[in-house]
Amino acid sequence: MATFGFTAEDKAQVARIQKGMNEYAKAIKARDFAAAARVSDRNFAPNCVFLMGPRKLTYAQWKEQVRSNFKMLKSVQEAKLTCNGFSVTGDSAMSMQRFQMKAKITGSKGKLSNLVVSSIDRLDYKKIKGQWMAVKDTTVKSTTTIDGRPVGM
Repeated sequence: MATFGFTAEDKAQVARIQKGMNEYAKAIKARDFAAAARVSDRNFAPNCVFLMGPRKLTYAQWKEQVRSNFKMLKSVQEAKLTCNGFSVTGDSAMSMQRFQMKAKITGSKGKLSNLVVSSIDRLDYKKIKGQWMAVKDTTVKSTTTIDGRPVGM
């Protein structure tokens, strides 16, 4: 985790954000949506927007999509989130987030399939009540495969 040009308080916030990412990854591994939602609620502003290519989702829509995705997971072999390049300008900040997951899902025909997801997102933050909260999540790059075949998600 790299940090540039900010105070000890900001470094503590970056550590809090990475801790939240670690907790979220743990919740994914456990396939525990409620735990993942609690972590998200502590780190994303209620008005956060998610830009995924041409799609724009509200925080509530994104959480519902995550809930739906969790239902497909049968087991998770790997889930990892990392915060990199955190930078602060006044009351705004940004970082790059890398997400990686390997899991087993049940496909449409009931067959167990291998799911691999890799993405890089830019997260924009605002300080809300003394805490950095994500207000925009922009997918920069995303690759998803099922049994080695690329799919759009």
